[in-house]
Amino acid sequence: MEKENGKEQSVHLVQSGSHKMYQILIIGILVIMALVCFLPFWYIICQSFSSNEAIRAGKVGLLPVDFTWNSYLYVLKRAPFWKSFGITIVRVVLGLPLNLFMIITAAYPLSKDNRKFKARSIYVWIFFLTMLFNGGIVTTYSFFFLYFPPPLLSFFFFFWRIFSSLLSIFFLFCFSPPF
Repeated sequence: MEKENGKEQSVHLVQSGSHKMYQILIIGILVIMALVCFLPFWYIICQSFSSNEAIRAGKVGLLPVDFTWNSYLYVLKRAPFWKSFGITIVRVVLGLPLNLFMIITAAYPLSKDNRKFKARSIYVWIFFLTMLFNGGIVTTYSFFFLYFPPPLLSFFFFFWRIFSSLLSIFFLFCFSPPF
């Protein structure tokens, strides 16, 4: 809004035809990309509400065929689902405050300059190097992380990332149940 002689006047920008076409093209591309990302999830949801016969016959499209709740009832009756759900709730309830505490205790000293926190540059390099070197996918799903929440390892993360392969192999061999 601009003021002219004490009165407010709105400013309207005039767009050229090529700019309008450019905006239409960009919006069209974004809509297509959004549909490409969304439709597979929608198809799975439609299959979950359809009967097995309709799925096997290939009748399910963008809407469920022979609507049924059987898939959800099957999952809700299984004990492993509730056990996994309980683990998720416990990890969230315990992990959120623990993660926040660890992040705050690491971030606050790192926000100070080198005059107030002499070892700041060392810790910045340690955190930077852990972003460069990856321990691999095996360590991501190792036995160790199932029983020790990752926030407990935050301050030792640099060493964890470097020696993660060796540690995961050690813990898998030492603490995995015999088969």
